[in-house]
Amino acid sequence: NFADAQVVCGNVAIPVHRCVLAAVSPFFDRAFKCSMKERAEATISIEAAEPAVLELLLSFLYTGRVESSLDDYASSLLPLAHRLEITDLVEHCGCVLSERLNADNVVSHVSILRPFCDDPAIRPYWDNISHQIQSDSVLIKTIMRHTHG
Repeated sequence: NFADAQVVCGNVAIPVHRCVLAAVSPFFDRAFKCSMKERAEATISIEAAEPAVLELLLSFLYTGRVESSLDDYASSLLPLAHRLEITDLVEHCGCVLSERLNADNVVSHVSILRPFCDDPAIRPYWDNISHQIQSDSVLIKTIMRHTHG
């Protein structure tokens, strides 16, 4: 009730409350405060995500709770959470990717984390993954097989 804005993803429009999103995300705070199109139209368009992933992110913003279903979407949530400056969720996604590292996903997890490896929220998880790879010959061989010259 009393939603005063919407977040649009594809053909899905999700009613939201500006004050809630602005309180937990510097991105939303700027979007709704500044003289951006988003302020005037009370609509933020997020096209770089699947609607289901965006709904999980918004649920996190409203509740502050990390639901177990978030973990299965960590690789999709991380870039979006980083873009929207949601540090707690960025850290959680980095932690999940680090903890779930194995030979089947090492290449994709490294690819997902690499763009954010210098971010202080991701750095500990990037370092952890680096150590895991260095100490596991299977992970090293897997990465070497996927390295293009």
